[in-house]
Formats: sequence, structure tokens, C-alpha cells
Amino acid sequence: MAAWSLVHGLATLVLDGAIAPQPGTDLEALARAVTHRLSGRTDPR
Repeated sequence: MAAWSLVHGLATLVLDGAIAPQPGTDLEALARAVTHRLSGRTDPR
């Protein structure tokens, strides 16, 4: 549930314009990077 909330919140911020990624940004990769960064995991899977 926490992962869903994190990704849903990120999507909401992007859709509302609070986060404005550069054109062409891979949003799936962005979501993966954010969840990886906040998970504390050391492997990049």
C-alpha cells in the first residue's frame, strides 16, 4: 500500500504541474528512481 501511495502521489504532482519533468522524461523510470531512493535498497532493481 505504501508503494502505491508513493507512486500515486508522484503521478498527482506531475499531473497537477507541481513537478515539471523535462520534456521526454521517462516517467516510469522517474517513478522507479523515486521508489528506489526512498526504499533504502542498495540494488537498483
